[in-house]
Amino acid sequence: MKIIYRNPTAQPIKTVNEIRLLSNKFVHVFNDHVQFRDGSKGHYFRYNWNCDYGTCCIVEEDEYIYLLEIYRYQEQSWSIEIPQGFGEDGLSPEENMQKECREELGLETINLKKILTTSNGGIPVHLFKATVDKQVEMKHESGESIRHILKANKEDCMNLISSGRISDPNTIIGILYFINNYND
Repeated sequence: MKIIYRNPTAQPIKTVNEIRLLSNKFVHVFNDHVQFRDGSKGHYFRYNWNCDYGTCCIVEEDEYIYLLEIYRYQEQSWSIEIPQGFGEDGLSPEENMQKECREELGLETINLKKILTTSNGGIPVHLFKATVDKQVEMKHESGESIRHILKANKEDCMNLISSGRISDPNTIIGILYFINNYND
């Protein structure tokens, strides 16, 4: 990578006063009073997820991955995603991901392997890959609305992204891994 522009006077925006608007079991929402580089003041909206970590997983079976179509209230629309969830107290990221696969897909997984850790909403998000072991009873959380469970190959995944039907960043990162490293 090559730097093509450098601003030697760039500085972070200074938080004058952290103003928390809301906290619940999922999120902290802020409308902070800030000071910009030129001395002017204003407000910035931000949020942080209220958990220690998140997990997501590419669940493979043959040359396909499992996706789910879930209603995302904050976007007021259906979203096609890989299984994912907030980390729960007392569970390791691996245990949390296996729980999410049982709840959201009705699948027990094996060969769970951590691929990478990224960040979303101020928390680390652990991306795993796994293979299907067996089908189990699906027990969706009461706060989730899952409309479809899908199996998609590489071409299906790219078509879903290019058509705008997949826009979730964790899912896009997972699909890019699936497409480029399927046989590793």
